[in-house]
Amino acid sequence: MDRYYDWQQSRRVRDIVDAEPDVLRRAPETGQAVSDALSALEFTGSNSAITNPVVGCKSEFSPEHGGKVLRVFVDIQIEPALSLRRFFEFLRPKLEVQGIQFVAERASADIQWDPYGGWTYAPPTSDDLPFVSTFHGAMGWFAPWDWEYTDPQSALEHQVYAVQQYMQWKRFGDRVTTFIVPSFFAGRELCETLGVDADRIAVVHHGVDPAVFCPDGPREAGVGFLHIVAHWRVKKNIERIIAAHQLSGVSQPLTVIANSWEPKGLPAGVHHVPGPVPATRVAEYYRGAQALVFATLSETFGLPALEAMSSGCPVIVGRGTATEELFGSTALVVDPFSVTDIAGAMGRMTDPAVIADYRQRGLLRAQSFSWERTAQSHRRIFQKAVWEHRLHHPKRRPRHFWTRWMEER
Repeated sequence: MDRYYDWQQSRRVRDIVDAEPDVLRRAPETGQAVSDALSALEFTGSNSAITNPVVGCKSEFSPEHGGKVLRVFVDIQIEPALSLRRFFEFLRPKLEVQGIQFVAERASADIQWDPYGGWTYAPPTSDDLPFVSTFHGAMGWFAPWDWEYTDPQSALEHQVYAVQQYMQWKRFGDRVTTFIVPSFFAGRELCETLGVDADRIAVVHHGVDPAVFCPDGPREAGVGFLHIVAHWRVKKNIERIIAAHQLSGVSQPLTVIANSWEPKGLPAGVHHVPGPVPATRVAEYYRGAQALVFATLSETFGLPALEAMSSGCPVIVGRGTATEELFGSTALVVDPFSVTDIAGAMGRMTDPAVIADYRQRGLLRAQSFSWERTAQSHRRIFQKAVWEHRLHHPKRRPRHFWTRWMEER
């Protein structure tokens, strides 16, 4: 399985070049950099994958903790994506209630935690501290390139970085004491791409803040159907959702909240709200929406779906991803590649009986998630990681003065 994903790196490059063979002529330095990265991966036939794509196969914390404060170091030099930053901002105060003390210096920590783990971030290169990574996804290593990028040249440029990161994780990934993933879907990604043993992976769901995301409170007017993403990416499926809205014939508008998205022209009835939008305002959009259309191509959790449910907003999610695993029985599930299927779900969400049904289902499901439980699980995993690290990396005991005196004689 491990070598299969080695091959996938070469396959992805081949697919990019297949889509636009001229890309290598226009960007020879990028092509060479990709070739060098694949060669460093020691994948047989990596050069042929570049030059000849056809050939390429190449509260207070629990008494069970004994009141002990656990000192955790987080590398603040990392600049995470907006969605990951929101995850950490919601979770951090709950962890502090659990007896987690965040320290500025790695040398004074009991453990290092990477809350932003994923294929775009680096693994630890040292094993002197236990290291826990909350790993949010490995899609950049195996998904079709056109799920991430709009043109082959951009894809090829980013593939250099993707292969380099993949090599880093293959080399140093075993220095992670424990991986935390937000769903079984994310855990399978990790097992399959990096070959991580299942006993090193812990599934801990994200939470939701019911004080912010609740059905009672101000509502944004004129929202209609809602689609929300932290950052625009192809996999967020905005274009298909807009096309589905036009096909559905519904009278309600479609509002798209998206950061880093600059549409050149939108059809009538489609409105763009530039992000980022504060959480309290996002909750107002959820409350005012007909339904959240979260039919994305891939998610390892899908926090907007949970927030919408907690706010009393019915939800439509995509099949075959973590949102189906987590919310499949409480949301309308559609084929995210089918404009017709998404349009049909929008049409169903104009029926008051269907809206009321899925609204109630979502409110009940949202009660299963809380940042307090997420923090408690993280705390237990941190403590276990510290114990395991001490077991496998015992500190050197200082030699007794008598032993040193005898050796010096």
